[in-house]
Amino acid sequence: MLNNTFNDVINDIIMTLLMTLLVDAFKIFDFKREWPPIDKSPPPTEKHLQKVDLTKVAKAPVRKSASECPDNDNDPFCTWSCTNCIRSETDVVMCPNAGGENFILTTQTNEQIIAELEWTADAIVKAIGVKPKYMRPPFGDYDNRVRDICKQLGYKIVIWDRDSFDWLSDNNPSFQASLIEANFTQWVKESSNNTGHISLQHDLFKLAAEQVPKVIPIVTNGGYKIQPVGTCLGDNNFYQGNVTTPEQPSASV
Repeated sequence: MLNNTFNDVINDIIMTLLMTLLVDAFKIFDFKREWPPIDKSPPPTEKHLQKVDLTKVAKAPVRKSASECPDNDNDPFCTWSCTNCIRSETDVVMCPNAGGENFILTTQTNEQIIAELEWTADAIVKAIGVKPKYMRPPFGDYDNRVRDICKQLGYKIVIWDRDSFDWLSDNNPSFQASLIEANFTQWVKESSNNTGHISLQHDLFKLAAEQVPKVIPIVTNGGYKIQPVGTCLGDNNFYQGNVTTPEQPSASV
């Protein structure tokens, strides 16, 4: 009798483990079924495409590569990554005085751009429940076609005016982290407090992320206040829809 009871317990444990593994397997299957692969351009869906009127999108050509650029004097589609062309009505470049694998968007079709943006937004909404209002184009690559699509999808484009060059640390054992500190020190010396700046930095690179506590005092001691882009623009809602953004704490080391 005791032996049978022991066997029953073992069988129950085995069945429980099998059921747990089966549930986990279904979760993985559902995830793969719900989300496209992250190492290739995601497929556009009808739900995503319905959000954009393509007749209102600039007829900029799809670039074959990032190196294919118009001449500086002939850039009718205002391609920032080629000519640093800015459209003040759509591009956030500086803060005013406040006293899934990245793809080069201009090499994608309209449908691919929509899919890139909206699959990313879907993942963010799935994770935190809100859709962002601000976006920074991968590699700073965008033109009028990208602008028009972003506008219809409710995004404001944010681009940097100060590059920390921390991305040079990616898979580069000879990279000197002191370069990042030196860049921030130079910016503070050269800049006035009349205009804020937007710096390009990457938290996915370990060495680069480790420099943040070192550069924060450089910025704050220079008279600047570190803020999210929305805050320095006077926008109390960083997300699309009726969402209240919590008050941001002061930056500290």
